[in-house]
Amino acid sequence: MTDAESADGRAATDIERTAQGANLGKQLTRGRLLARNTVWNFLGSGGAIVAAVVTVPLLVTGMGTARYGVLLLVWMLVGYAGLFDLGTGRALTKLTADRIGAGRIDEIPGLFWMTMLLMAALGVIVALIIAMLTPWLVQLLRVPPELLQETQNAFYVVALCLPVVISTTGLSGMLEAWQRFDLIALVNVPMGILQYVGPLVVLYFTNNLAVMVASILIVRMAAWCVRLWMVFHVMPSLRHGYAWRPDYFGPLLSFGGWLTITAITSPLMVTLDRFQVGALTSLDDVAYYATPIDILNRLLTIPVALTGVLFPAFAVTYTHDNPRAAGLYGRTGRYIYLIMFPLVLVAVAFATQGLTLWLGPTFAANSAVVLQLIAIGVLFNSVGRLAFTFVIGVGKAKWSGLLHLAELPIFVGLLYLLTTQYGIKGAAVAGMLRYMVDTVILMLMVRRLLPAVTPDIRALILLLSGGALLLFSFMLPLPPVYRVIWFGAVLTGFVGFAWLRVLSAQERTQLTGVVARASALRPRHNAPGS
Repeated sequence: MTDAESADGRAATDIERTAQGANLGKQLTRGRLLARNTVWNFLGSGGAIVAAVVTVPLLVTGMGTARYGVLLLVWMLVGYAGLFDLGTGRALTKLTADRIGAGRIDEIPGLFWMTMLLMAALGVIVALIIAMLTPWLVQLLRVPPELLQETQNAFYVVALCLPVVISTTGLSGMLEAWQRFDLIALVNVPMGILQYVGPLVVLYFTNNLAVMVASILIVRMAAWCVRLWMVFHVMPSLRHGYAWRPDYFGPLLSFGGWLTITAITSPLMVTLDRFQVGALTSLDDVAYYATPIDILNRLLTIPVALTGVLFPAFAVTYTHDNPRAAGLYGRTGRYIYLIMFPLVLVAVAFATQGLTLWLGPTFAANSAVVLQLIAIGVLFNSVGRLAFTFVIGVGKAKWSGLLHLAELPIFVGLLYLLTTQYGIKGAAVAGMLRYMVDTVILMLMVRRLLPAVTPDIRALILLLSGGALLLFSFMLPLPPVYRVIWFGAVLTGFVGFAWLRVLSAQERTQLTGVVARASALRPRHNAPGS
């Protein structure tokens, strides 16, 4: 075969791969599939919430507050173990989705096994560090003398299982790349329930902390095995695709490293304000400040569920199907705004009344303005999460990492200045401004990466700005009757504007069809004698 014929063969193969990848990318980013996966994402976290509500009072009563406090630390350590993978789980999702979109499926097994090897190595290193630091950590936590040995043993059990816990993010990352959020949820729901029920069952026989922690980690190890089986089911070639590809370590660590910077700095800014409020004001103010924020953070589960599904979708479509990526971004941005604005509107309009009913008039008097300001920031942050997901989904984790590194000292300084001058209301203003600025900068990054979304981004910025002005109006001292009337007027205007100007004609038709089908499913009751 001549060199020209070989070149022609390679070109034909590349064209065939590209076509195959484009077709597979369209299948994995269908609207119905993404919507269904969003629902699965919601369900995946629901089991643990329900189980916690039921079992926590029983555990506190049976274990005592000191033992339960240690168990809380273990749950936190296991829950945040994903940070110790240095972002390689997310990197695996992104790089796998890239190869799916390019039709280079044959490269995925080597990438998968190199990632799992890297995660196992990181898990062993972190486990050794925690094992060595355990005696010091136990002393630092001021554990009661009678619980010292139990607590040390519990931490040793956690360290022993960290390689498995950390590498779980790789298995989930592979399933996410193939849009199998249904399989992830099928594991997460029982695992979330059993991590609370397990210690409760153990408590019937013994209250030894190490045994209770072992029950949690046995559940995690069983979940790891099930996830591995699911990965092999989704992509059977992984069973035989072992390959030593050290050249993958660089991209994995580079992308994951920048993502880890964001994973550390962003939560740090979220929690740092509470410590600064406590240091500059009082512990009472910490409660008045942190409680409404914790409430509002629950609202973020909606955009988190949506954007978690879109992360691999953006990675698949960005390089090989720009128009599809732009369409996904524009539609999802509108949907997030349309869902979140009414929820935030209720929170801002009736902050005082809601807090009074829930926690009393004193709490409401101190926390209402904080809730209103942070709620406006949450509206921006909801849309900003989509922009952040797009930026990292297309491989620009360095951009988000640098942004959050730059934001950290500015936010700390602004937080200090406003808190010393205006107390917790000033701290809330600092938090709201951070959300706003972060969202706008991330959206400008998206615009640079994908110019086709410029009209969508312009529309979203206008919607956010107009929505913020309407929300600020509810911070005026309106009499209750006028507040209710104004709320009704704003909500009615929002629904009309959304229907006529935000939703497209096709989306209005689809929504009407959904409502019609839902009405048809309602049970019909015949009149007597008919």
